[in-house]
Amino acid sequence: MRARFDGATVIVSGGAGALGCAVAQRFRAEGAIVHLLDRDRAALERASAQIDGVSTVAVDLVDHDAAAREVARVGDAANGIDVLVNCAARFEPRAVDKVTVDEWQGILSLNLLAPFFLSRAATPYMRVPRSGSIVNVSSVAAYYPRADQVTYCASKAALEHMTRVLALALAADGVRVNTLRPGLVDAGMGAASRPDVGAAIPLGRAASVDDIAEGALYLAGAAHVTGQVLCIDGGQTINFVKLND
Repeated sequence: MRARFDGATVIVSGGAGALGCAVAQRFRAEGAIVHLLDRDRAALERASAQIDGVSTVAVDLVDHDAAAREVARVGDAANGIDVLVNCAARFEPRAVDKVTVDEWQGILSLNLLAPFFLSRAATPYMRVPRSGSIVNVSSVAAYYPRADQVTYCASKAALEHMTRVLALALAADGVRVNTLRPGLVDAGMGAASRPDVGAAIPLGRAASVDDIAEGALYLAGAAHVTGQVLCIDGGQTINFVKLND
């Protein structure tokens, strides 16, 4: 039986993080040729050691021109790009009266502008075969307001609407653009043991990074889905019980 993404060229931004690594592993298991983009060289080396056959690119994703050049380099070498998954994000809780202009600019530059410029760099390589998929990773923070997370919530809400605009703009070229919206994710930082998880999440547990990665594969391969939000949160956003900030 042929693997779902056999021979496909896949780029994962933020690929050295826990979620990026999980996404890369799932695509590799399905036969894809995977390129990880991240600024953390040491973490990229660890990811490369864990995932057989991945290629790594050390680049600061908020240097949008440099990151776009790396995407173009991959596209030129592979003669096309099939999937781009934008996982990179920054999260800095801060009281509203303490947020600075630099913090706003830093969060928006990585969480919103980087996915836009990476997508714009990738789409010419997707238009050639008139196919391709972009998956932007959002958060339930786009849905739930949090008193100390104004920059993060705003950046993720904007990312979801930008996704819809890109989906509309690129549909004629056969490029699909969708949003993956995780809820609480157990990435080895104690989320699974939080005492309020059972009450807030109807399915009773935080998502694993593999749960989220499987959603990325679904959206990447769903040929008639574009401009949509796939929420993987165990029912968190349909429940009236909020997780504590």
